[in-house]
This record gives sequence, C-alpha cells and structure tokens, in this order.
Amino acid sequence: MKLHQSTVLNNLDQFRCNPGHQHDLMRDHEGIFVTWKLIKYFQPRSILEIGFGCGQGLGLMVEASDECSRIVSVDKMYQGKENFIKLFPNHNIDFIEIDSKRLNLNEKFDFIMIDGDHSYEGASSDIETCLPLLHKDSILCVDDYNHFPEIDRAIKDHLLDSDFVPFFKSEQQLYFHHKTHSSDDFLDRWLPENCMHFLDCFQEEYHNIPVLNVHMDNIMFIKDLEIFKLALKFFNH
Repeated sequence: MKLHQSTVLNNLDQFRCNPGHQHDLMRDHEGIFVTWKLIKYFQPRSILEIGFGCGQGLGLMVEASDECSRIVSVDKMYQGKENFIKLFPNHNIDFIEIDSKRLNLNEKFDFIMIDGDHSYEGASSDIETCLPLLHKDSILCVDDYNHFPEIDRAIKDHLLDSDFVPFFKSEQQLYFHHKTHSSDDFLDRWLPENCMHFLDCFQEEYHNIPVLNVHMDNIMFIKDLEIFKLALKFFNH
C-alpha cells in the first residue's frame, strides 16, 4: 500500500479529537509522511504505542507495517476506539486500557512510539518503562519532543545516557536507535532516494549529538491537504 491510498490520510477528519477543529490532529502532514516512511523501511514485526490519542498514529503504523506484525496500544482511556475498529476491522492490535505508569510487559519490541502523558513525570516514566522493552535493533520514537519542554527535559535526564542515541528527527518526532546499530543505509541512501521530493535533509545537533533533521515545505505540503495528497499520488508514495 502507498501512503496516498491510506485510510488514515483519506479520512483525517475522523481522527480529530475535536471534530471540526483544523489543528487538533496528532500528526501534521510532515509527521504522517515521516512515520509512514520509517515504518516502511524498518518493517517492525512488533510495535508498542504509548498513547492512543484519537488513533491517527496507530492507524498509520497499522497500514505501513506488515499485516502479520504484533501491535500493542496502551492508553488509560480510549477515545474513538469504536470508530478506529470500524475503519480497521481486520486489525491485529492488543488494546491495553491502563495508565502506562502501571504497564508491566516482559517482551521486546522492534518499534516503540511514546506519545502519552506529556508532563515531565509522565514522559520520564514512559521512557523508563520502555527502555527494557527494546533490543539492539529496535527503533524508539518520542513524539512532541520539540513542542513540550517537559518532554525534552525527560529525554535529557532519562534517555541520553542510555544505550539508545538519537539519529533522526523531524519537527515533531525524535528517533533513537541502539548505539551499536547502524542506520547509514536508511539515512544516506534510502531516505534521499525515496523522500527527495518531499523532505529537505540537513545535519543538526540535539543536545550536542549530531542527528539528521528533515523538514517538509510548509506552504506546499503542510498547509494544504489536497496538494499533499496529489503530490503523494504523482510521485507514487
């Protein structure tokens, strides 16, 4: 499946926490594109999501991953879950309705998305909970690091001294891999070859650590959904 065929992308209004409000999507167009591309490249067979929100991020991960992937979603109170299940009737998802501070899992995941409690205490707890659930080839994403100083501080205090280091970021999302894992093929070859019409890439530092930063054209793609969808279809994304 291509992104322009995505159920999420073609039903964005159904993933708004406040229907009718223009700016309450969990992912903007850049975030949608980046999440899709990361999942498509790394093809995780097991995914953990902390923070369902309105299901937009989870829907993207469901569609971009292999249909046999194991997906676990954690949220203390699901909003729009029934609507999500209608849109994805054949989903392979375990919904765990619990405060993530009380989460107790004993398995490893290939990909983890942290997008839960945005307080310092909440983000710190989610990071501490998720670190033991990662293996050396896992990818960890922390959402909204650039929009909430509390999340940035939690990352600095609880993640930057771990074995997982940042390697890739967009305006909304910061991605980590194990210090022994190489993402050179993704960063140096695959990303330029597959995203050149949509993303500008440049090196930048995050707390003195070099990472690849990507940025999407604000006027053409982020502000206008129809132009974004037409461009995706034209370039066969």
